[in-house]
Amino acid sequence: MDYTTIAQPWQQQSAPTVTLPVRPNETFFYKHNPRNWDFVKFELEPKGKSKDAQVVWRWLPTVDMERERAGVNGIRSNGRHADSTNRQAALTRDGWTILLPQNHDYMRVYPCRGGKYYDSKFNQLENIAGQMVTTFNRDEFNLWRLELLLNGTIKMPHPNILRRYVISKRRGFERYIRQQHIPELAARLESMRQEADLMQKEIDAIIAKGLEAYAIK
Repeated sequence: MDYTTIAQPWQQQSAPTVTLPVRPNETFFYKHNPRNWDFVKFELEPKGKSKDAQVVWRWLPTVDMERERAGVNGIRSNGRHADSTNRQAALTRDGWTILLPQNHDYMRVYPCRGGKYYDSKFNQLENIAGQMVTTFNRDEFNLWRLELLLNGTIKMPHPNILRRYVISKRRGFERYIRQQHIPELAARLESMRQEADLMQKEIDAIIAKGLEAYAIK
């Protein structure tokens, strides 16, 4: 059974008919630190007569989930609900961007044993042989992260921050350069070198084009 059919927006009101075989958990919010970025590959539809997928790489913001657990990180209990106002304010002062579910519609609510189960819309929950199995839709998550940049919710990355990732990648390459005569390692080294070059290429594109560098069509 695919539990997606009983998922409701986080403000859900209707009565449940099926329940998840798990215990309740906490609500959550997503957050982004401007120092944290991922270098992500997109595979696009083939163009023209080509049968091969078009591959492009983009720097996307790392987006982390934080559960609202009363008593943790300054989160307080407000009756039956957790109040993370102070926690979010502290994160904002430290430079984080807070992404609230009411603004971005990413939280889904499921009825479960003894309460409610909160999860991301990017997770598909299924009942397989009596157990709940979660499958993460990374492609949809990546497209959402891209949209957060394109609509201005998250600011463009600073090139100097991104260059640190390139330096780290190249240092990793240099550690193994003397062992490149080993076939398996040589292939890995070449892959690392190519990725570092692609990283720098995308940084140069961001500097030259700004937000236009994020077009993937």
